[in-house]
Amino acid sequence: MPKPVLLIRANGNEDDAAVLSAAGIESVIDPYLKITMATTDEARDSSERMIARLEAAPTSNAPTWLAITSANALKFFVELVGRDRVVAAMKEPGIRYAAVGEASAAKLRELGAEVVLVPKTSDSESLAKSMTAKGPGKVVWPRSAIAMKTFPKLLDLSGWVVIDGPVYETNPVAIEPSSAKPARDGQFSAVVFRSPSAAKAFAKYVDPATANLKDTAIICLGETTAQAAADLGFTVATSAATLVKAIEGAF
Repeated sequence: MPKPVLLIRANGNEDDAAVLSAAGIESVIDPYLKITMATTDEARDSSERMIARLEAAPTSNAPTWLAITSANALKFFVELVGRDRVVAAMKEPGIRYAAVGEASAAKLRELGAEVVLVPKTSDSESLAKSMTAKGPGKVVWPRSAIAMKTFPKLLDLSGWVVIDGPVYETNPVAIEPSSAKPARDGQFSAVVFRSPSAAKAFAKYVDPATANLKDTAIICLGETTAQAAADLGFTVATSAATLVKAIEGAF
């Protein structure tokens, strides 16, 4: 494969590059997204409600879950309310844990979670379905300001109470990435989308209607991301729960 794979997420691209390198695939890292902590009154107030719900878990008459659909969400939630407070709350009995994938689950374990529910398919819909199978409860869900509503909607329909709030913001970078023109010219063998926001950011600078992408595989991690990319006009080559499986499917 003579042309490299383009990696565009805001952070964590080095891990993907290492996976690709192990498979003998060259990659180029060029973030199209910028992630920052939410600093609005809504973010502060909702974060206080979420940590208060976790702290009240031992006296609750229903199971309380902490659900993580992004490692960034946990990171910024901890920053907003304080690591010591989160760790102390997680030591109390009565809290259960769920994560969209192993990377998010690992971050929960670092804070003291022992058992974390992780769905077989790494997307928010699969996580919600895995949780609803455990029966209704209350769920604390720190999220992106632009998080899709599939996750809370499925839980709500199953009788769950969702306590959520935005803890970080995701926006396209303000200046066109240096890789945008080469991408428009078809100089990458593939582009990896790990989230709907990544697909939207890429589309801002590489219009699927006009760019030369006929020989560029659009690789999506998760069905939700794949659907978002398709809705934007991209032809999705493959989608899978892990990058390794996605690469195997694309090439």
